[in-house]
Amino acid sequence: MANGDRKAITLAKQGHQVTLSDLSEKSLNIARRNAEKEAVQLNAIIHTNALGISQHALLKAAHGSFDIMLCLGPLYHLIAPAERASVIQNCILLAKSGGYILLAYVTIYAHLRDLASREPSRFAREWQFYSQYLHSGAYTRNLATTSFHVQPADLSKEFAAFREQVDVEKILSCEGFLGSGGAKGFAALDEAEMKWWVDVVMLSADRVETLNSADHLLVVLRKGT
Repeated sequence: MANGDRKAITLAKQGHQVTLSDLSEKSLNIARRNAEKEAVQLNAIIHTNALGISQHALLKAAHGSFDIMLCLGPLYHLIAPAERASVIQNCILLAKSGGYILLAYVTIYAHLRDLASREPSRFAREWQFYSQYLHSGAYTRNLATTSFHVQPADLSKEFAAFREQVDVEKILSCEGFLGSGGAKGFAALDEAEMKWWVDVVMLSADRVETLNSADHLLVVLRKGT
């Protein structure tokens, strides 16, 4: 099960049975058009919120049936720890025993690097906000685009309540040692050329220094059998 049409279509083209869900009806309509264009059949396309996905009418009978749950967007839009925990629990409910759950997070350092490159004076000017942000990860400066950003060293706390249900297999830096912006030239690479870079980046993707240089982190959980 996936969110994001590009990932869903790619997986379906590889022969996987994919159920796509998203909060945005507009995004789902784009996914339908892209699937038709690529002549790809998705198992289901479901308009739902990650907070209630396990109780959706089309998924109530699917508990414990998914080999892999891809949750690559919702968590960094949820500031409340209880809401993030609810989404993680929903993923656990839907995953089969021994199945995998992949969760994406955005780091605090991602925002700070962006701020340093675009508007560094804001840090001192709005220190009252940023002193709280550095502690909580709650980005509430613009209420239209609130989000949650994690300190890499604190990420394991997100899963303490689920230790009886899942194991944390890996925490990986999506950008690896390249860090923010280091892969800008990759758009011109073909798939074979890209694979060489992916393989090298993955060699150190779980090291502390690369976790701290990442914009995005990927957590791999495995449900108990």
